[in-house]
Amino acid sequence: MLVELLSKQKRVEKALGRTLKSLSSLETYLSSLKAEHLQVTKLQEVVEQYDATAGNLDEKVTELEKELKETEEAIKEERKRLAGPTGNEKLNLKATIGVFADSEGEIKIALIYGTWYKPPPEFPPKNSIYPHRQQPSMRQHGAQATTFALTCNPKKSQ
Repeated sequence: MLVELLSKQKRVEKALGRTLKSLSSLETYLSSLKAEHLQVTKLQEVVEQYDATAGNLDEKVTELEKELKETEEAIKEERKRLAGPTGNEKLNLKATIGVFADSEGEIKIALIYGTWYKPPPEFPPKNSIYPHRQQPSMRQHGAQATTFALTCNPKKSQ
């Protein structure tokens, strides 16, 4: 959805640019007319044509500006939606594990955790280095289980 909105934004921006350029070209054309090249009887017709054409272009500019603003708002809302919920303290819980041992040895810790994260479709971009790329829990939701093998080397008291 975000990709479609960004594409629409680009199309509307280009259409708006073309319309403004057309309006500018029309004004340049009218200002370049010289009395010796225009019959007096045709003056009213030229001015009426200019007014009608400029009016149509002005309406198109107004419509495109409105469409661009709506598209930008939709992009903003979609990005907010993709970012997920905010402001909930329970979603930002952190845990610290302290391991104390009297003797050296290997221990295993099983860490079971649940996540709820849905990244935008283009995130992370291909060929990028993203620190959470190795953690499957950052790419899908649900419970995950990870086992860590640690070697404890207790500090000897002096």
